[in-house]
Amino acid sequence: MINKSTWYLLTAVVLVGLYLLLIDRRANSTEERERQAATLLAFTPEHVQRLAIAAAGWTVECERQRGGWFIVKPIHARADPAQVDRVLYGLEALQVVETVTEAQMRSHGLTPASYRLDQPGVRITIEERGRPRIELRVGANTPVGGTLYVQRNASLDVLITSTNLRASLPASLQSFRDRRFLYRDLRQVQRIDLQWPDGYVQLALRNGAWMMQQPVAAPADGHKVEQLVGALANLAIVDFVADAQPDPLAYRLSVDDAAAQAALWWEGDEIGLRVFFGKETPATNNTIYARRGDGDSIYTVSRAILVCWPSKRLDLRDQHLRALQI
Repeated sequence: MINKSTWYLLTAVVLVGLYLLLIDRRANSTEERERQAATLLAFTPEHVQRLAIAAAGWTVECERQRGGWFIVKPIHARADPAQVDRVLYGLEALQVVETVTEAQMRSHGLTPASYRLDQPGVRITIEERGRPRIELRVGANTPVGGTLYVQRNASLDVLITSTNLRASLPASLQSFRDRRFLYRDLRQVQRIDLQWPDGYVQLALRNGAWMMQQPVAAPADGHKVEQLVGALANLAIVDFVADAQPDPLAYRLSVDDAAAQAALWWEGDEIGLRVFFGKETPATNNTIYARRGDGDSIYTVSRAILVCWPSKRLDLRDQHLRALQI
């Protein structure tokens, strides 16, 4: 049987425990509020639908669409999703180091121009699904180094944050562009038509094996075909040459004079995608001009892609099986 003294002791222990729990919850809540208050830009990168950056000499506006990120201004092109994520997650991590209120500025005779925020060097706009738009103006670096001045939305308060903000931003519009020459999964390609000035080959995947359909019906050299497919899948854009309806003839990229071209079909695809490879560039980096049939842009890519191209119509025929038949 428990006596009164024991009951009093147990009650006191419980009350102390509840008090400590309450204090701990309040502390955690206070820490969370302080953390949120210290965050420069409160947003969730995964929910962002639009990102715009206006910097000295260049601007870009990216939009999340079905199929990934796209540049919608000043050109229409695929954006590099890794680059967009790098910017968004870099901005999300920024903290407010210090705040200079509007009243403090007035008391010292200062204005946004004192921090180069009247004509900011960078403007960033973030639009998140279901939330107000975020605008950030970036001004000068602070005298102490490692930090810079910014203003957020319509507020006239000047915030101080890390210069990591500048480091997270690309140097140009081109840095935002997707450098994959082909972005669809080539492992799913079902048919390939290859063409060059002296020949034409048509390949089709049948029951997991590549077959030649033209100029002859015969088993294809699966290893060579997979080498070609792999080279196309890994082909990267070296330079962006032109976007505004350039003349393909100037780069030897027309249907009639391309150095090499291919038409790729995926399962259920009735149109296919045609790609063209043209003449060598004047540069000394061993590149050639290239374009895709689904757009107007001209690029340069490594000339090594032509090494995988057949030079004769029967180069991709399975020579082992042919020898056995002979």
